[in-house]
Formats: sequence, structure tokens, C-alpha cells
Amino acid sequence: MVMKKKLIIGISLLTFFLSCKSEKKDDSSLALLALLAASSSSSSTCTSSFGTVVPDWIKNSFTCVTVSVSGNNYVFKTSSIPTYKSVYWGSSSSLYESSLYTNTTGTNSANPNRIISQNVTITVPKDNTTSGAPATGFGAIGVATNGIVIYNDQAAPGDSLSTEYYTFDTAQGHPTNTGAYHYHVEPPKITNNDSNLVGIALDGYLIFGKKHDSTANSTSGFSLGGASSSTACLVAGKTTEVPTTWSQASNYNSLKTTGSARHYHVNNGSEVNGILLSGKYIGTAGTSI
Repeated sequence: MVMKKKLIIGISLLTFFLSCKSEKKDDSSLALLALLAASSSSSSTCTSSFGTVVPDWIKNSFTCVTVSVSGNNYVFKTSSIPTYKSVYWGSSSSLYESSLYTNTTGTNSANPNRIISQNVTITVPKDNTTSGAPATGFGAIGVATNGIVIYNDQAAPGDSLSTEYYTFDTAQGHPTNTGAYHYHVEPPKITNNDSNLVGIALDGYLIFGKKHDSTANSTSGFSLGGASSSTACLVAGKTTEVPTTWSQASNYNSLKTTGSARHYHVNNGSEVNGILLSGKYIGTAGTSI
């Protein structure tokens, strides 16, 4: 009887996932079957681990990640599981909340998906100095300081971020139909119109809040998903100097060479326009799997 019950539950879960519509990374039945075995348990704590040669600016800034050094790259591994309350944990979870993000226009409504532990590996160059502005893609293109993966300003084909925006939870995040929880826009759990470190992009350049110290970045008003849009720092004289308000600025700068301290800011727009990363990186990107 126990085995039959497990089989019935598994079939029901598979049917649920197949019926969900959101950003899609892999719709194959094998991928969805694998998800049935994945952990979706919630917890307000997480584990962080850092290799012996990982610099202090990473150790003192990131949580809920495993970080190591491989050659000329940093390797971040994360399950992209939030440790805070979300509607996407489901009502049976101790971290469930019914609230969603409050917008100045429109009303949020949750998508049908639930958070599921992922196995994301992001490899970024340690000392990138390139600035060729290659295009970003779908899926993880960075990781936030709390271990949540970062997506660009585009939704999966058939949707638009301006529509998906209204499915964000109170932390401005949501999961895909494979349970991959992520951010597109300014996450209030980390930054709110300030110069806080938000995370690191796939090209190895850091992402800060809307301000460089006390000066707002000037990237605003471009179209979501625009191929030529950029969230690179445009503050005069500061494009290769990280905000001095960041507690690890000295540790970071002591390891950097000319050009390797280029960085991003959250786009200086409101709500859905306060994107984290746009249609282009600053420089040559690493890999994410």
C-alpha cells in the first residue's frame, strides 16, 4: 500500500508540473521526473562553504553558496533556495506566506509553480578586463549574495517580463515551472535604492544597488529585453571603482588590476524597470549549468 501511495503521489506531481506555465529551461519528461526526487523542503537556515584560497571579499559577502577556485575562475554552486517566507513554498510549509509584492499599479497573482532545490554551478572569471558587451541568455546569468540565481530582463518566449512581474512574491522573486527560484529585478531583501552589493554576474563583474555611494547610476528608460540595453556603471569617474560604502571594497580593490573592477548597478528605474541585468553583459561571460 505504501508503494502504491508513493506512485500515486508521484504521478500527481508529474501532472502538476506538466500543466505549469512559466519560464522554461527544460520541458522534457525526464527532467520533470528527476524533479520528483528533488528536495523542496523549506528552511530558514542554509550552508555556506568556501575553499581555502577563496578571497575574503567573497567569504564575507556571500551566503548559501559553495565557492571554490578553479584555475582563473571562481566556481559558485547553489541550490537557489530562499531562506525567507514566500507564497511559492506552498501552504503546508512553515515559510509560507500568502502575501505578494505590492505594486503601485496592477495586482500580483502567484503563478502555479513551487520552489524546488536546484543544482546550479556558475563559473566566472576571476579577473576579467573585457568590455565587449556580449548578449546575455536565458537561465542563470549571476548569483545574488544570498545564493539566489539572477536572470536577465527577459521572460521565456511567449511571455514578457512586464507581465511576469505581477507574479513576484514579497522578495521580488518567483520560480520557473521546474521550481528554479530567481530574481529579475531589485530584490528588497538585499537592496532598496542604495549601494549594497547584490551579487556577481557571469562575467565576474559585481552587481550593486542603484547607487554608487550616494550617486544614482544613470541607466534608466531603456526597453526591457532590448539588445543594446546595459546596466553597466555609468557614473562619471566611477566605472572601474566599486562603491566605497561596500565593507569589502578595500579587500576587493587590493586584488584587482586595471579594468577588472568594472561593475553593474540595478537599473535606475522603478519596479519592473529596476532590473538587475539587461540584454548584455559588460564582458566575456563564464558558464552556468
